[in-house]
Amino acid sequence: MRQNKTKNKLVTFIITEKNKINKEYLTLLFFIIIATFLWFINALNKDYIAEISYPVKFINNNKKLILISKFPKSLNLTVKTDGYTILKNNLSFNTIPIIINIDKNFKYLKNKNKLYFATNATKSIINKKLENNNILIYNINPDTIFAEYTKTINKKVKIVPNIHFKLKQQFLLKQIMLNPDSINVTGAKIILDTLKNIKTEKLDIGIIDKSIKRNIKLSKINNVNFDKNRVDIKLIVEKFTQAKIKIPVKIINIPDTSSIMLIPSTVTVSYNVSLNDFKKIKAKDFKIIFDYSKTSESKKFSSIKLVKYPSFIKNIELSPQQVKYIIYKND
Repeated sequence: MRQNKTKNKLVTFIITEKNKINKEYLTLLFFIIIATFLWFINALNKDYIAEISYPVKFINNNKKLILISKFPKSLNLTVKTDGYTILKNNLSFNTIPIIINIDKNFKYLKNKNKLYFATNATKSIINKKLENNNILIYNINPDTIFAEYTKTINKKVKIVPNIHFKLKQQFLLKQIMLNPDSINVTGAKIILDTLKNIKTEKLDIGIIDKSIKRNIKLSKINNVNFDKNRVDIKLIVEKFTQAKIKIPVKIINIPDTSSIMLIPSTVTVSYNVSLNDFKKIKAKDFKIIFDYSKTSESKKFSSIKLVKYPSFIKNIELSPQQVKYIIYKND
């Protein structure tokens, strides 16, 4: 019984001493936290030199000036400010960027296609924007921004439709009409010198059996400005029929000292034509030639060439494609 009492007293003593230690530890920890906080507040009141990034945006309102270089999106500032401001902004400012008009603020380097801008000119502007933040700018990096440029030229460029479709059986595409069929473009000479045409954006139409009209965008080209960004495109589709016509072959480049006989002397032209245009076709609308200058004594056959035909017929075939010839010398 006495042993149990002694044991209980020992346990009570240990618990009491442990609680005293915990209280002392907590008290010490509390004073450490208070001291750290007071030190931190004091540190924030001091001024520091820091690096911050400030947003900037460059604009070019001169349409005759094409800029080749890329411009920075921010300027690095060396500033003097207190710890509160550094902590508040975390070394970065979510603010409206400074707008710099390239045409007004950049200067030209003589005999070079280059511009330059001294960033120190923005110091007063940024200081005004940051004065409420208790920030003083010491330095701006980079101190100078260089930009390459090229002068622009104008050019008229043809539009090429980028369309995909299939015609229903017994239908043909009579014509593709573009309005406008060409546009004026402005851009760097080095670009426009190699620009032959401008494509429309891709258009998938599917299977068609009638005329359709669409208004589609033009595909953009970097650093090239268009006077129009869209065109009207019309596909004229009509039902067709197959037709044939016999056309005499005309001989060209034959000397006065020779005569020639062609076998056959007429050629059959096969073609597809819309029903609306079928009755318009006349023999005088075609011209097939045989060039005497391409003959030789070692050959008996030569090709013929179709040099004239109505623009609205399709799938043209000649039969035969070559003719036999016999040459006679005139007395």
